Amino acid sequence: MQPADLPPDRRFRLCMSRYATGVSVLACGDAAAPAAMTANSLTSVSLEPPLILFCVRNEGRFLGEVQRHPSFSVNVLNADQITVSQRYAGRGDAMPAPDWQQLHGAPVLEGAQANLVCRLHAQHRAGDHTIVIGEVLHTLQATHDDAALVFFGGSYHRLHSQPTPEHSTPCA
Repeated sequence: MQPADLPPDRRFRLCMSRYATGVSVLACGDAAAPAAMTANSLTSVSLEPPLILFCVRNEGRFLGEVQRHPSFSVNVLNADQITVSQRYAGRGDAMPAPDWQQLHGAPVLEGAQANLVCRLHAQHRAGDHTIVIGEVLHTLQATHDDAALVFFGGSYHRLHSQPTPEHSTPCA
């Protein structure tokens, strides 16, 4: 249980840290020097048309970048890309830059589990963040089965794709 004397925003943050999420890096601009940020707020919204959403801090630099560029990428990280996540979460400027390639007008991270190239579909201000909805224009998926990078309890974890036999059917 959480201490009752914590401020409400800290209690909320601790509670949400119990929800395991994947880790992605969003990017736009030029592959030589992309504007990028780490996000774990990625959600699929619709299959027809294919839409995703993520949340960006209103005061953050990336919101203006994604509004200015015609397309952006969502790059789902594998478990070996922790330093990539840290770099674009603002904790590792000294870390080496990963390899990017320009694809369909957006910088795409090499070696990711999956890459989605999107264009801005809609945005909605919600508190101190903006919900950005992107229309997925192109997708790439890794041909290898690396472990996924997940974030849980305030730290990174490795998730291997070995579902239990009795629970291997996808959700409806």
